Amino acid sequence: VGGAVQLAFGAEMRTDTLDFENFDLNPFTFRLPDPPEIVPESDNIAWFAEAWIPLIGEANARPGLHRLNLQFAGRYDDYDIEGPFEGPLDPNSERNFSDFVPKVGISWYPMESLKVRATWGEGFQAPTLPELFNPPSFFNPPFTPPFFAMPDPFNPESNGGRFTPVFPTIVFGGNPDLRQQNSDTITFGFETAPKSIPGLFLSMPWSRTNFVDKLGDLQQALGYPPLLALERPELFPGLVARDSNGILTLVSFQTGNITARKTESVDVDARYNFSIDQGDFTVGILGTRTLALENTPAPGVDPIDMHGKQNGPAKFKGSAYVDWAYRNWTAHTTLNHSQGYTNTDPDAV
Repeated sequence: VGGAVQLAFGAEMRTDTLDFENFDLNPFTFRLPDPPEIVPESDNIAWFAEAWIPLIGEANARPGLHRLNLQFAGRYDDYDIEGPFEGPLDPNSERNFSDFVPKVGISWYPMESLKVRATWGEGFQAPTLPELFNPPSFFNPPFTPPFFAMPDPFNPESNGGRFTPVFPTIVFGGNPDLRQQNSDTITFGFETAPKSIPGLFLSMPWSRTNFVDKLGDLQQALGYPPLLALERPELFPGLVARDSNGILTLVSFQTGNITARKTESVDVDARYNFSIDQGDFTVGILGTRTLALENTPAPGVDPIDMHGKQNGPAKFKGSAYVDWAYRNWTAHTTLNHSQGYTNTDPDAV
């Protein structure tokens, strides 16, 4: 071993509550006679550990192996949640969300000024109390606010035809049927500060994350308006509905579980510090190149490519900057750039 092994252990305990004591009307129960008290509660327990093992260090370095470090980490989370999962008349039903997630990393220094690193890890996220229990808010016609008009590209001719604004019932709020979100992430990259060019720093990490049961809503999954859901409401039961004439009657933006999401990107950080008689300067570039953003919003649906499209991130987004400092004076200037996008809506004007 090339140095001292480092170990860390820890634990957390937390209780969260969601109550409506300061509300004039409890949105769960104000329509019920003799309603029960509803205060959803989450008891959260977590423990975690991490080990840092320097396999190669100054004591046993060799050409091409200046340093080599391994990292192992793990975390266990347990959420015992009590609340109205079965409705306001059963305020104390319980569900549990728990998982253990590991992480493994390696950092290799082939020379003192160059670091190459890679990691693999899993992630876990339980739904929050508001995501589970925020009472639904319904905006029903004819009282739907004008800004909720839905330009429905599949509106039948009998109701005015394509893109005629319609006013379905719009729903926001929590969802007691949510599942936990899981993910796995791989990263690889390098960073260097070469001694031959003092003041220069370069970093370029790549990462890819796959989500399962991603927490979100129709807009986050499909953009606005959620065209796939409007076209195929049978894939989104309870979230989108049409009547027997094909007229849109319901669109729900309640929190749900997107079936899957894949993200992949490369980041760039390049900067150079130097000093001259006129002051100290830093010039640099920061940028993100998105390689993939795919959402699979329902079982049996092909992944939807969103990167570089109207409802997703730009393929490249970055900035160039110059910092200057001289005595008591400082100045900073930045130039930002975002690549354009492709509009995939064939009916867009």
